[in-house]
Amino acid sequence: MRDKALSILKNPLVGGSSVVFLGTFAANIINYIFNLLMGRLLSISDYGLLVSLNSLFVLISIFSVSFVNLFTKFSAKYYSSDNAAGARKLNCIWNSFYFYLCFGSFCNFAFSHSCFFQLFLKSKITIISC
Repeated sequence: MRDKALSILKNPLVGGSSVVFLGTFAANIINYIFNLLMGRLLSISDYGLLVSLNSLFVLISIFSVSFVNLFTKFSAKYYSSDNAAGARKLNCIWNSFYFYLCFGSFCNFAFSHSCFFQLFLKSKITIISC
């Protein structure tokens, strides 16, 4: 039984999927603890601002996640059908796009953590305390 379980875990699909599953599970636990602590430490209006900022950044990141999923889908299709020309063309597109994706992520991070942005957003979002 133990040998069968080890042979299943040595499969690259199962091993990689288990790493992704465990990483996602750990990230969700950390996220839960973070939200629990922030709910206790922040006031109602500050926690509302934190949740609003988090929602805004999730909405902004939808575009980059969709592009990564799109490139993953087509690269899997090209590599499974041994289409080297299509894979090479996709890699060239990805390399040029990757710079803009990294630059956009950096600008998003820098802009979101700047005091100006936080003050601007705090003046635009009105959260009334009970």
